[in-house]
Amino acid sequence: MTVPSPFPIVGQERPLRILSAHLLRETIPQALLFTGIPGIGKAAVATRFAQACNCDVRGPGQSMAEETASGPAEPSPEAELPACGRCKSCRQIAADSHPDWIRIRPERSGIRIGQVRELLRIIALRPYAARYRIVLLHDAHRLNPSAGNALLKALEEPPSNTIFILLTDHLSELLPTIVSRCQRIPFHPIAGSLIRRHLMENGGCSRDQAASLAAAAGGSLSRAEELLASDWCDDRARLIKELSHLQDRAPEYVLALAEHLSGDRERLAEVYSVMESWLRDSMVWKLAPEKIINKDLTDSIQYGSQEVAVSSLMERFRAVQAAQRYMQHNVNARLTLEELLLRIGDS
Repeated sequence: MTVPSPFPIVGQERPLRILSAHLLRETIPQALLFTGIPGIGKAAVATRFAQACNCDVRGPGQSMAEETASGPAEPSPEAELPACGRCKSCRQIAADSHPDWIRIRPERSGIRIGQVRELLRIIALRPYAARYRIVLLHDAHRLNPSAGNALLKALEEPPSNTIFILLTDHLSELLPTIVSRCQRIPFHPIAGSLIRRHLMENGGCSRDQAASLAAAAGGSLSRAEELLASDWCDDRARLIKELSHLQDRAPEYVLALAEHLSGDRERLAEVYSVMESWLRDSMVWKLAPEKIINKDLTDSIQYGSQEVAVSSLMERFRAVQAAQRYMQHNVNARLTLEELLLRIGDS
């Protein structure tokens, strides 16, 4: 029986198949580059791959489909990668305590030359206990120039039995010479239906709440889990209720609301995202109400859109997008939001 991975891997069958093929054929590249947006399982797959490379029960070249003394392996999202999850090596890698499982994370200023020099000192020695030493570089695009050049030398002449895995969500910011030394494995955003199912099965969400969270997460599982763990659902419900009743409010109330919402600039991006989804739903409601995103807030969506033409809703949607662009250029957040909310409330 296979022990479930503590790191959820959802919707990344293609990267799993590619890595499994390398393991079965024993043609493991010494440098891999995992690309894709944050929160879609790059680090989880890297961890599972490290376990598969060094599993004491199943090793490279052995399929998970093979039976063990406990019977056939149970199907799982990670079944392509042959690791038991129970042996000492698998448990140490999962706990980040394996001597040959090395994680490099950026410090405040990025990944520095000192971190890479220390890494080079370690990998000059033979692996301590594992078949393969695995080096995982998080946010590899944050390598500073000197650190990047030092790492490049190691990638050009990698030590035997050492595998580098670089993770990035900004491929264009990596040195082209580093990219050329790695086999790139792209990770794609996770389908909303898979995120929704994961939240329902593991997060205790209702179907409608899970659908809203999945839509807001933009294909990122960890983002969906962060939203679930926060007050996002309650904040979204309150904001959409306020937006749906703006036409009933006095201008002084609207201005006070804009002042309140613009007080936290970091949270303002989330406010605009909710406004977009609300306006999108307000338009969709008129044509196909069963396809709205915020299904758990149907009453508010219906109330806010019933007397507004689709063309007017579209103009407001574009105004929200323009406000988002202004925010990136440090335009006065409160004044921008005041104008936007007054426009939305002008029935």
